[in-house]
Amino acid sequence: MVALRRERSGPDGKIVFVVNGCETCADKEHSKLSLNEYLLNHTRWKGTKLSCGEGGCGACAVHITRWDPVTERVSETSINSCLCPVGSLDGAALTTIEGLGSSQQGFHPVQEQIAINNGSQCGFCTPGMVMAIDAQLKRCAHAGQAPDVKILQSGLDGNLCRCTGYRSIIDTCRAVTRCSDLEDLGSKAACTKPAAAFPTVLKKRIQERQNGSRPASASYRSKEHNQDWICPHSVEDALELLQKPETAGVRAVAGNTGPGVFKDWPGQDVTCIDLKAIPQLSTIRCSQSELEWGACVTLEEVINSLKAQTDMPKFYGPMVAHLQRIAGTHIRAAATVGGNVVLTQQRGLQSDFCTIMLAVGAEVSIQGKQQRWVSLEEVLLPDSTLDIGSSAIITAVRMPLAKPGETFASFKVAARYTNAHAIVNCSVRMGSADQHPLQGVCLFPDMRIALGYPHEDASAPEGAFWRAQRAVATENALNGMPAGMRALSQALSALTSEMKPAACDGTSAEGHLQVAEGLLFRALSSLVQASMMKSMALDEGQADLKRLQQLLDLPAQHVPIPCSGHQSIPDMSRLAPPVHLPIEKERARLQASGEAKYTGNYGYGTSLHAYPVLSKRALATVESINASAALKVEGAVAFFTAKDIPGANSAGGIPFLADGKVEHYGQPIAFIVATLPSIAEYAASLVDVRYGDAGQPVLTIAQARAASSFLTLPGPPNDSPGAMVSNGNVEAALEEAPLVIRNAKWHLPSQLHMYMETPVAVAEMDEGGMLQVHAAIQSIDRCQSAVSRIMGLPYNRVHVVTRRLGGGFGGKLNSVSRVAGFAAMAAVRLGERVSCAVSRDDDLRMHAGRCAADMEYSVGFTRDGVITGLDVAVYMENGIVMDSGFVDFIAWQGCADQGFHLPNVRFDFKMCRMNLPPHQAVRGPGSFQAAVAMQHIMDHVAAVSGLDPCLVRERNFLRPSPPPFSLGLLAAAASNGQSQSNSHAGNTEPGFATTPADWKMTNAFGRCFLAKEYTQLRCWHGLKKSCSFVERQNKVKEFNKSNIWQKRGIAMTNCRFDGSVMPKTALVTIYEDGSVLLSHGGLEMGQGLSTKVLQVAAYELGKVLPDHQKPLPLSLFQTNDTASDSQANNGVTAGSTGSESTCEAILRACEQLRDRLKPYAEERGSTEDTWRAAVSGLKFSGTGALAAIGFSDSKTCEEGSSKRVPMKYNVFGAACTEVEVDLLTGEKTLLRSDILYDCGNSLNPAVDVGQVEGAFVMGLGVLGTEQVDYDNKTGKLIQDSTWTYKIPSATCVPQQLNVAFLEDSPNPLGVLSSKCVGEPPLMLSASCLSALELTVEAGRQQLAALDPQYSISRPVAPQALDKSPAHEHCHPGLLSAEQPLTIRTKPRRATSSPTRSPKKAGSPRRHSPSKLGKENSPRTQALLEMDSSPHASLFHREPRTTAYEAALQESRAAHAESPKIAGQGTSEGLETLHKPLPAFASLEAPMTTARLKASLGNFSIARILARASGLGYASALDNESSFELL
Repeated sequence: MVALRRERSGPDGKIVFVVNGCETCADKEHSKLSLNEYLLNHTRWKGTKLSCGEGGCGACAVHITRWDPVTERVSETSINSCLCPVGSLDGAALTTIEGLGSSQQGFHPVQEQIAINNGSQCGFCTPGMVMAIDAQLKRCAHAGQAPDVKILQSGLDGNLCRCTGYRSIIDTCRAVTRCSDLEDLGSKAACTKPAAAFPTVLKKRIQERQNGSRPASASYRSKEHNQDWICPHSVEDALELLQKPETAGVRAVAGNTGPGVFKDWPGQDVTCIDLKAIPQLSTIRCSQSELEWGACVTLEEVINSLKAQTDMPKFYGPMVAHLQRIAGTHIRAAATVGGNVVLTQQRGLQSDFCTIMLAVGAEVSIQGKQQRWVSLEEVLLPDSTLDIGSSAIITAVRMPLAKPGETFASFKVAARYTNAHAIVNCSVRMGSADQHPLQGVCLFPDMRIALGYPHEDASAPEGAFWRAQRAVATENALNGMPAGMRALSQALSALTSEMKPAACDGTSAEGHLQVAEGLLFRALSSLVQASMMKSMALDEGQADLKRLQQLLDLPAQHVPIPCSGHQSIPDMSRLAPPVHLPIEKERARLQASGEAKYTGNYGYGTSLHAYPVLSKRALATVESINASAALKVEGAVAFFTAKDIPGANSAGGIPFLADGKVEHYGQPIAFIVATLPSIAEYAASLVDVRYGDAGQPVLTIAQARAASSFLTLPGPPNDSPGAMVSNGNVEAALEEAPLVIRNAKWHLPSQLHMYMETPVAVAEMDEGGMLQVHAAIQSIDRCQSAVSRIMGLPYNRVHVVTRRLGGGFGGKLNSVSRVAGFAAMAAVRLGERVSCAVSRDDDLRMHAGRCAADMEYSVGFTRDGVITGLDVAVYMENGIVMDSGFVDFIAWQGCADQGFHLPNVRFDFKMCRMNLPPHQAVRGPGSFQAAVAMQHIMDHVAAVSGLDPCLVRERNFLRPSPPPFSLGLLAAAASNGQSQSNSHAGNTEPGFATTPADWKMTNAFGRCFLAKEYTQLRCWHGLKKSCSFVERQNKVKEFNKSNIWQKRGIAMTNCRFDGSVMPKTALVTIYEDGSVLLSHGGLEMGQGLSTKVLQVAAYELGKVLPDHQKPLPLSLFQTNDTASDSQANNGVTAGSTGSESTCEAILRACEQLRDRLKPYAEERGSTEDTWRAAVSGLKFSGTGALAAIGFSDSKTCEEGSSKRVPMKYNVFGAACTEVEVDLLTGEKTLLRSDILYDCGNSLNPAVDVGQVEGAFVMGLGVLGTEQVDYDNKTGKLIQDSTWTYKIPSATCVPQQLNVAFLEDSPNPLGVLSSKCVGEPPLMLSASCLSALELTVEAGRQQLAALDPQYSISRPVAPQALDKSPAHEHCHPGLLSAEQPLTIRTKPRRATSSPTRSPKKAGSPRRHSPSKLGKENSPRTQALLEMDSSPHASLFHREPRTTAYEAALQESRAAHAESPKIAGQGTSEGLETLHKPLPAFASLEAPMTTARLKASLGNFSIARILARASGLGYASALDNESSFELL
């Protein structure tokens, strides 16, 4: 046993625990502190991270070991240290990330593997990931189970990463399972760990408590929070404390996970009674008939006890699977059954445990003056009078064990598969199936059905309160009835009648009903299907029976499959080693061991802490500020307002502190300084701010437009409220186009940064009046400027240092300047080091993210899908000032065309000024919106023209200039049997393979570039072939034909990104021993900048060596912190090119040193000896310095000349994504994504593949899970925590993620032929949204065929309709009544309009509508000519008269004849369609589960089944004809 070292000693009465083998005695005043805060500020173990502070991200995970004196067994698990109070740790042993391994002691294998597999980028989440994987290995060992990748990934369900995209982390899990000696990982040791290994000092302490030689209750007084923390050791002691009058405001706690959801729980000023120390409440008892858990038994222990019931897997298996989806592993290891029940009853916790227990018939033991068992149903009643928590406590929960033949079904629908609360959950306990004694017909067994959903509740703050309830009427409709279609239909009808749901969290009341109906249908369908199969053998000739069976053949609920895939990287090992090699990221192992320092590390334990007071109003005057209550808190030190600012009240262009008026919710008004972060945050909440009315705030884009509230956009010639980029004659093009969509409206979503490290800065005064500032910021220049202005100091007296960032994504370009200002102002005034770190919730409230936008567009195009005119108006959401949100506008302008040929185009931008926080750049600002918007328009054109969206994109790709050069894609299209668009016709040149070197391309807005730089077609067709797109497209069609309740879609999209390298400086210093220090102006935030810098320096300086000794070893090189004293005026690290510009600056400096060293290079025996000889020769020659400054002016020499041109270039890529959607619940599964990306010659392929995957998955987040809404009355951000804002987790990524880099594509304008990579792949995630649109289209067609009353009463976006009076009841269309879609049946005469050119020989003839479709698919004909479309009834909502079996046939559009369009044309050959246009899903991101379900329309499963029951064959199928007399 390792000898214990005492970290802190003191008299008895302190809280004693062990951390990494060191005994720790915490002062009783720290009892309410979280373990995380205690570790960081009161111990030397500072590797554990603090990110969300609410148990939602796993960055703070630690291992906790406890010893049971009764069984003498040791248990070990992982918990969130941010939610674990120090007062609950007495007698526990803890292991932090430092306890696993380090650079000094040797790295743990998991730490090594996560570095080797490039599973660490910014590294802030990495210690938590390592702890989670290791904890799961220990769980496997304890259970005697061999770990596999699926099991290890399940241990990550409580961990989040914003950088990597998870594939590399999951590959780490794979690598760990392949380790030859799992004992090295600690798993076997955990399994056989003897009790003697538990620290003796803790054993003795626990035994004394058990024997009664220690006090019955340990009481700790937390002076900082005016709070008592009491740990009774018996139920009687706990009840006595509860019932004492002097302990009013008491709260019983156990796992303390409640504050992660309810921030006021248990409350700051209450007395906490910790029940975990009561042995009785932690016991598990299993008899022959029931299983009983003490109230303090954790959910993890509940799951393990249910797993032990191996005799009936069909009963306990679904129960365990559902329970394992509650929160994350670390939360389940701490959350207790008693706490779960209490929070559900009193606070409306969206509990899965209670729903399951309600269905199983659980009871609850309540002990007050007497002990009694009551049903859980009674406990959860809204008018319950049990006084739990005030005069009584829950002591146990018990459930009856399964009886032979019983089964159980349990389901949950949530925003994510894991670590997300339920939208609706459903559990069903089914007795053993019976048969009618006379007819032998299967009957529905006795059932208990429980549902959890938000109920209508006028007394609740938002009109809704989550409750779990029995569905009694539904049970009555089933119990004892024949297990057939009719009873099932009646039960589903009863369910929707007895439910009283409320609209909540973006889901409508109707949406909750439909999801509940789908879950119950899933639970019961297999029983009905089995009954049918048993009562009647299926005859091969009975097609109707087959279809009905198909209706009941439901897919299993989605269970995530660990992400896999391949990464295809060109071999560039010989180009410029070690550049272009997949080298492990620098210091990744230090990140994995917690040794890597972040900004917060400079303030932990040695500084005061500042915290801002934020506005609770969106627009108001500040009448008074009273901080007297805050300053009375013990530990509060000082309070500052705008009146105390010595300099300017501005932080990088945004207000530093509100002065007399607030203009958005979350705006800083003042800040307070205290001795601990938690005290500062608590004291800030006590500051009383009185507001006055200042008018009506502008909180929506519509309100801003109505009020003409716009910000001034930057740019020549003059700043103005709007900006426009255009080309050609748009009006004429729209007028001339054969097909036109007018006034379409679409919304693009916002996205929050959600970096793992929240904004943080540390400041202190140094000698000579120098102010030292450590800041986690993407621009030390901006931080230096802001702090200098706030403090009224010259720049040379403000020294800013940044080592690394825990993620940035554009969110730390400027916002951290204000946080640095708080720390700096307090440090100067108080003369002490001051740290300021904003909590996750307040960071989200203070700082807005990506600019959302409303887009209105009109597009004209040919029947071949070729766009001839496009007019787009964009209204972008922003806050009270511009901040870095202006980048969204600038980048959208530059990328608006997305590599498409748009001969006539206009984009009109306006930036709305709203009473919201200033919006900031988020990864891919503007370029992402440009990509998603353009892909949406392409999908819309494809839907209306009835063409394959892939073909429409190909026909609109950019073409070279000058003519008659043609695109190679046309030959490819022709070879596939597809016709060429007339706008590309008449050109017979081969393709880009033979493009002359001087051929140039011109994009839609006149920007020229070399044709050989245009790799879009290579990416597109290369991916189309490598991912087998056409074959998979056909398989998707076949899948959709044979599956009713699941639909799939597959789509390809492209991207074009403007790469622009920015100026940077660097200093390279060589020391006498040959070691090299690299100082530069770039900032490492996970993108691998420091790694690439080392590679470039080793390559360039290695040119001094003989060829056979190259390159220099990377061990000779070290990077320095980025600091304003040596690397000033470097601008920002952003735009994806920070690594390139920094490498270019390093390259320039190394070139100078290379030339100086070359004359002194004499070959020696080894590389190092040769290098040191050259260094020594230069040093003693006195001819040159061993240091050089490099400057990258962001220009390079044009190929073949000495002319310097800007480093501006295009980046192209393509992606294909296949998705699957469950029509019953709206849950989606990303089956596969393939990416082919032009990275040039990647500087480090391993790093860049990670960047591609991370960016792509971040794009999946904004399009799929990350919803951003502001309250339209208060302006408060609704999704302001990890509980409500859901970034992708490891279960959200595609099951297969394949990434390949385009081969043989050096970039002549890039650094060492490379291209940027951080942001462009984000744009490719649009392929997911396009695939979802196709999937929803297929789903709508299916549902319209099944349900005669199916409707889309509230489509996600307007549908394209004509102006026929028959459609006035439909949603306003993309085509207004005044401007319907038109089809031109005769071409106009040639005019001078730039939209038309004379026909050339060989051009395809323009067809009339009656002759359309020769080159098109049957689907094209049906969709384009709109006859026999299943969507006619969808929009007309006329009762269906077609037979049920016909509705289940393959899409009728594929077999419809092409009718003629009636001949009532206008005088100019125009005809107006008086039928609904082809369906276009027009989905608006984010496509969360709730929004996706809503987009599928309104349908009733009960109605569908009732309709099936009414058919002639239905009575035979469900055998109900035998019961007509009953």
